Amino acid sequence: MNDVAVPVFSTQNRIEIPIYPLDVYTRTDSGNAQIGGRATQLPAQASAVLAALDGKRTVAELELKLPHIAPEVVRGVLRALLSARLARAATLAETGDLGVDFAAFFGAEGEHEARAMCDDNA
Repeated sequence: MNDVAVPVFSTQNRIEIPIYPLDVYTRTDSGNAQIGGRATQLPAQASAVLAALDGKRTVAELELKLPHIAPEVVRGVLRALLSARLARAATLAETGDLGVDFAAFFGAEGEHEARAMCDDNA
């Protein structure tokens, strides 16, 4: 077994997952401990991104909130935070109102099917 420690923010320790503008992330308990602790081992950019994760803001909103960090860097830091288990994807319950009317969405689908059935019977 390889006992060589790999730094959290090395490319060897980064998961390569797509991060989209509408994705929402939040801190894990370990991430909260990093933010709440007196001293952190995180680089300044990683600390800024981690502190901005609230389970409500989208990645696009984070990028606007952190204009001093390039968007591709924000996304790279998010990947590293996910890999280090300092951040995770927020659940729908945590994100609050997404501005999506699911009832209307699913109702529209059912309405479309009902119309199609009526047209077929005519």
